[in-house]
Amino acid sequence: MTRAPPAHSKIPGIVCGAVLLAAAAAKIADPDAFRATLLYLAGDREALAATFGVIAIGSELVTGLVLVAAPLSRVVAVGGLGLLIVYTAVVIRLVIDPAAPACACTGEKFLVKEAQTANWIALGRNVLLLLLAAWNLRSASGSSAARHSMPLPAQEAGGSHWI
Repeated sequence: MTRAPPAHSKIPGIVCGAVLLAAAAAKIADPDAFRATLLYLAGDREALAATFGVIAIGSELVTGLVLVAAPLSRVVAVGGLGLLIVYTAVVIRLVIDPAAPACACTGEKFLVKEAQTANWIALGRNVLLLLLAAWNLRSASGSSAARHSMPLPAQEAGGSHWI
């Protein structure tokens, strides 16, 4: 019989998923700020910025929803961690350039008006999220390993494991 993982092991994935959903909502709620960041990152190429925008919001919505729904899925945990690694690289790019706009990630600009401060806040948040996502991946791997380490009925009876 497979034991269910403890409820607390789902918390990191659910928190990461909720933050990704909030990030998508913030981008949808303030498209002008998000557009300014996208144009900066895309080198003022409108079509590329629009493509980045659709990919960013779409990936946040999908990954956030599946992390909330199935936080201990190994595939989902890997996807969430990968997405956060990419987003953290983007935020580092914004932090490095003092002339960069605020990241427009999850509404930091409502906390502070200065872009660099908002970008540092975003970087700090992403580092915490990366730790949570890594914890979630570890929890997902642990629950997967527990499921796969159970002996097959034929093994328990001393028979062949080639069922």
